[in-house]
Amino acid sequence: MDAATSSGVQVKRFDAETVRSTFGSLQMVYANPESDLPTWETFHDFASRRRVNGWRDVAEFVGASECILLTEKDGPDAYYVRNGEDLLKLLEECPGFEFYVTNQMLDYLLCHNHHDYLIGCGVSKEWVESKGDDF
Repeated sequence: MDAATSSGVQVKRFDAETVRSTFGSLQMVYANPESDLPTWETFHDFASRRRVNGWRDVAEFVGASECILLTEKDGPDAYYVRNGEDLLKLLEECPGFEFYVTNQMLDYLLCHNHHDYLIGCGVSKEWVESKGDDF
């Protein structure tokens, strides 16, 4: 929320039940819902690329569409974000952290993790595969 305030981006924070439900649905589709590991460590049918600035790529993928920004470091949390431009403004104000982005229909799940890996599931998988690795 501090990043939203400092960047001037309006976000809508999801209530706790909606956060749990959204994470649960994403894990059912893209990961192992039974695991206590971070969600990205249990993905199945995904593509990944090492991309130091992969967090910027996520905003590019979102483009003009709405998205949901999710985090799980200090417990699950989720925010509605208007578009990729706003998402980028938010992320520019944050220290590096693991995050997930999806849409309301959960057509995709993108993650950028603390190892600088961009990971894509669903319709974002092929897009991530098209990206090069940073070494």
